[in-house]
Amino acid sequence: MLRVEPGRGFRLCDILTGSETEVIEKTGSQIAQIGDIRFARIVAVADLAVLDGCSPFAIPPQNKLAIIALRKRMQVAGGPVTDRSLDEWTEELLELYWDLVEPILNPRPPELRNTDDDPLLFHKLVFDVSSVNEAFDALCDLSVVQDRPSLLAEAKVGLNGVLSSVEIPWEKRGNKLHKHWDNTVLGRLLIEDTRLTAEVNSKRRAKTIRALIERRLGDRVRYRTTSTESPQSMLARTRKADERKKPGRTHEELVAIPEVREHLMQELRAHYEQWVDAPIPLLDGRTPREAVKTADGREAVAALVLQLERDGARMTPPLDPVIVRDVRTALGLQSD
Repeated sequence: MLRVEPGRGFRLCDILTGSETEVIEKTGSQIAQIGDIRFARIVAVADLAVLDGCSPFAIPPQNKLAIIALRKRMQVAGGPVTDRSLDEWTEELLELYWDLVEPILNPRPPELRNTDDDPLLFHKLVFDVSSVNEAFDALCDLSVVQDRPSLLAEAKVGLNGVLSSVEIPWEKRGNKLHKHWDNTVLGRLLIEDTRLTAEVNSKRRAKTIRALIERRLGDRVRYRTTSTESPQSMLARTRKADERKKPGRTHEELVAIPEVREHLMQELRAHYEQWVDAPIPLLDGRTPREAVKTADGREAVAALVLQLERDGARMTPPLDPVIVRDVRTALGLQSD
């Protein structure tokens, strides 16, 4: 949908053929949004065009990329797409339609991933160690933010002056997803007496930290076990625990604090400034700045930015419209 006049109608563009039509639709136009995608048939009589059959589901802008991909296949097979040639692709069009509405009919929670693009699965690895001191000496440099003295300053010491408990953040410099981050927290290590526990949020990080611990400590460490917990399970458990605690500030109360709100917007602004030059899987690994150099790529990126704008408007607090405007400006999409 290119333009919507609530209570009257809208201007539609056929994604496959490129044709544009003014459609009279009193009821549907009251809930339609610019960028909505509809599976529909348009019937025109003289200067009047109406919808003769229309899917009840509004397909979100980001799914336009799948339609563009099918259009490319159609063009390769038979040249420019026309109303007549669409009849030859009925089966493929219906299959794509059901693929796109399936998440609407049966929504599933999004797959959560960490900043290394690993699926989130919380791991707790348990080891036996000879002593806190030995384990600490071998692993303390895993923290790139805190040095040895600052880690020890937060440690617990027994009555005999011997180190009894110490925590080590496992970190690395920078972040491949968020270029403006100075460092990334990969996990957390806790050493208590003769027990070492490592907590990470993915299978790959669990494999890495186990190999690292065993290599550094050698025969002074013994692997015991690993337990895992899904993000959904952890969230449910955390909510139950929060219900038993004294109520704290809600998310809405926190973001109402000017300093918190400003920091959040700074993070989002920095993220989207680098997003235009980040490889995007939906763009076949191209960056948005690279993709807009072709007509199909420009159309695809414009759809992604429109989706960003919609999703941002539903955030709490809403995404600053200036951020979306700056993304469009950086990509030359101001008029799209």
